[in-house]
Amino acid sequence: MIDFDPNHDAGLAVDVFQRLEQIRASSPPIAYAPKAGGWMFFREDLIQKAFSDGEHFSTSLFNAGAQSGAPDMIPLCLDPPENGPWRMAVVRQLTPGKIKRLEGFVRAKAETLIAPIAARPSCDFLKEVAEPMPISIFMELMGLPAEGYEEFRNLAVQIISPEGLDRNTPATAAANARIIEILADLIAQRREEPRDDLVSSLIQETVAGEPIGPRELLAICYVLFLGGLDTVVNAMSYGMRFLAMDAELQDSVRRDPATIPGIMEQLLRRSTFVNPLRLVKKDIDLEGITLKAGDIVWNMCGAASNAPESDTGGPRHLAFGGGYHMCAGMHLARLELRVLYETWFKHIGPFELDTDEGPIMAGGPTMLIKRLKLRLNAAN
Repeated sequence: MIDFDPNHDAGLAVDVFQRLEQIRASSPPIAYAPKAGGWMFFREDLIQKAFSDGEHFSTSLFNAGAQSGAPDMIPLCLDPPENGPWRMAVVRQLTPGKIKRLEGFVRAKAETLIAPIAARPSCDFLKEVAEPMPISIFMELMGLPAEGYEEFRNLAVQIISPEGLDRNTPATAAANARIIEILADLIAQRREEPRDDLVSSLIQETVAGEPIGPRELLAICYVLFLGGLDTVVNAMSYGMRFLAMDAELQDSVRRDPATIPGIMEQLLRRSTFVNPLRLVKKDIDLEGITLKAGDIVWNMCGAASNAPESDTGGPRHLAFGGGYHMCAGMHLARLELRVLYETWFKHIGPFELDTDEGPIMAGGPTMLIKRLKLRLNAAN
């Protein structure tokens, strides 16, 4: 048993990865955490077991009611084999070939955001780059109106933040109601007037030979909305934080930009910020411990990814999850991250963290970064 609250532990606000490493290093591979309401898996093979063993571990806790006013989170809430056809309906819209067509738009957006700050002494990276770049790209892909940027981001944060994990708060219920209203309106518009966007394509998709029903389509769009408005924001911010703390790594990228794809994967591993939950479906013995049906499991991917034995130097990591719920948007995320780093190092010289206003982070199943300010053109 360990005394650790993955939602509200004070150390997470300062450095989520340092704090998780402290907990991992002092805990057994499987530990019960009363403040988390369940078990924690700290080792990569155990986490992969939870991700891939649909007989014993379920994502059904993401069904409707997991948060006040939320719909079923399809395909996330479905276990195999049911989840497969639903997941493929989404994956078919986010293949590497389809995502590649977005590269020109992604690169133009990166240039627009990064070039103007190159001569400045500092920047608010989260607000000036990490939020607007992936969010505007996702909104374009989804077909959401550009003027809704601020509202959409705030709604996503309300749902994903530790505070949002309280299922019955009025703020969470209101946020979910507004998201559903936005998405229902968008779906209705695209049924009347299809466009070249993700929602229009999903309307034309089928599962088991049948069109996707209205309830299921809304649920899929809800999952995409939350993922698209938050996940890459955190990946960009945490990755840039690690770079800001490593002048030698920065120099290495500038000397050889061709290394960016490999370094991007290293940064994804080092900054894995998701701790996905699973529900035990059937009793199972692991590491001499019996997990009972109904138990909750926290898969501590950030801790496992930074364990010494996980640093293989290769692209393997848990940043996009694993098993039958591997992130469907990973090809888009990789494109956005690669273009970010390429554009950043094209324009920006040495940089470091702003020590007067240091990073602020938060725990939870998704560990948010809430502030990241950088000093630019810093002396090595």
